[in-house]
Amino acid sequence: FELASKQSWFKNTIFVITGDHTCTRYHEIHKTSVGTFGVPVIFYTPGGQLAPGCEDKRVAQQIDIMPTILNFLGYDKPYFAFGKDLFNPRTDNFAIEYIGNAFQMVWDDWVIQFDGSKTVALFDRDSDPLLKNNLVSKNPQQQEFLEQKIKAIIQQYNNRMADNRLLPD
Repeated sequence: FELASKQSWFKNTIFVITGDHTCTRYHEIHKTSVGTFGVPVIFYTPGGQLAPGCEDKRVAQQIDIMPTILNFLGYDKPYFAFGKDLFNPRTDNFAIEYIGNAFQMVWDDWVIQFDGSKTVALFDRDSDPLLKNNLVSKNPQQQEFLEQKIKAIIQQYNNRMADNRLLPD
């Protein structure tokens, strides 16, 4: 940053700082199927375009970086993204990944694991951050809500891949 700060482009730059893995040696929470994906993402603008010190603990994923930056820059051309604008508080608060033999989605404080045909795990991260109490079939309303969300995302992805529609029309 010291070298970059001397460049003419420095004050008009958005720096995105993130990681790709979590160290799972020291904290039990990082050994969970959610915690293993936990990496920070930091957006920094030395010109003051972003308020300094803003901390948001919403669920995010790396595919959120592109739509966040495009919307921040006021980009108004069509584009397709599975990610969301992290600066928009009205967007859904979720992340999805494939782990083991199941899709896993974190939605607010809930975690669902779906094997493609049925839910195999459901956790409440707020009351069970180490994901030890599987709530499958114990909260049918929440399970059905999350199943519909994860199925819709999987369907969108598969259909767009099969129809070669990952780019905007």
